[in-house]
Amino acid sequence: MKYLKIFTILLLLFSIYPASESNATSKKIPVKYVSVVDGDTVRVKQGNKVITLRMLLIDTPEI
Repeated sequence: MKYLKIFTILLLLFSIYPASESNATSKKIPVKYVSVVDGDTVRVKQGNKVITLRMLLIDTPEI
């Protein structure tokens, strides 16, 4: 019960405390789909270049 109280207090503190701002930027880059390598990897074409993209933190079975 003691740990539950501590956990609840920490959860409330972290939910109120603002996260630091990130300097990361993102932009959309148009690509054309080429093929699927396995559950979390695809090949796309950007201009004349074929790029292999691996999506992180996606739990899929390997083929």
